[in-house]
Amino acid sequence: MEGSRIPELRPLGLGEILDTAFKIYRRHFRSLCLAVLVVVVPLAVISTLVTLSADPSAFDGSADADAAFDETEVGALAATAVLAVLLSTLATAACTRAVAAAYLGRPVDWKASLRFGLRKLLPLVLVSILTGIAVILGLIALILPGIYIAVRLFLASPALVVEDQTATGAMGRSWTLVKDRWWATFGTILVSTLLIFIISAILQGLIVAPVIAGADSGLVGAILNTIGTVVTNTITIPLQAAVLTILYFDLRVRKEGFDLALLSEGVGDPTGPDAVSRSAGLGDEPPPGGFSAPSPEERNRP
Repeated sequence: MEGSRIPELRPLGLGEILDTAFKIYRRHFRSLCLAVLVVVVPLAVISTLVTLSADPSAFDGSADADAAFDETEVGALAATAVLAVLLSTLATAACTRAVAAAYLGRPVDWKASLRFGLRKLLPLVLVSILTGIAVILGLIALILPGIYIAVRLFLASPALVVEDQTATGAMGRSWTLVKDRWWATFGTILVSTLLIFIISAILQGLIVAPVIAGADSGLVGAILNTIGTVVTNTITIPLQAAVLTILYFDLRVRKEGFDLALLSEGVGDPTGPDAVSRSAGLGDEPPPGGFSAPSPEERNRP
């Protein structure tokens, strides 16, 4: 397990949100990577095998592949896509839980984060489905409402992971937190998404793709593609989760600073001694009275 010092609970600018996310990402890189690797390695292997079964020349850089998929192959690809959504959601939830724990000075355990993410998987999938429906309806209504709705609901997943919320409750929580901070939230999401896109492009486009293009064997291309997918997801999923989690906490600091301070310091919530622990949702079996405050040594740990 890895510890972390409690951050200064004050509103953060865009640069500070990114900087805090990167610091937590670097400090807990091993735990975050392990939480993602357990999920993305089997997913990448399965995805590659299904693609090869549908089109054996799919990863052969020297072949002109123009395969027509039959119904069975299309079904297999669709099943793989569903599996990808489920496992990606699990990896993101585990990373969100780990980043939240680190931000609040709790120990970071990748195994506990994965178990926690697994328990939250179905509600998170429901959040994704409901959010997708709302955004699609908004996009149909002249595009701009869809973008507005997407930003207002973007923090539903962190809210569900960190708090004891239902799927619809987490969506309402995100909607409330982003209120009056839409443009700042949109800017943070846009900048972080572009940053992660650039990182992915560098990893896939400059490192993996040229090698695959020059591969004279479909098997070699498939192996390289699998490795590239694993590396890209292992690096970008924790980073994306870190930014969104810090953004979520920043909005809570701005609107509920006193409650968040109580949360990090282990002071009991007025609704009961265990309410803070339940609302935080970060421990498998939190100690009575909420979070235990770290010692001075833990606070100053780099």
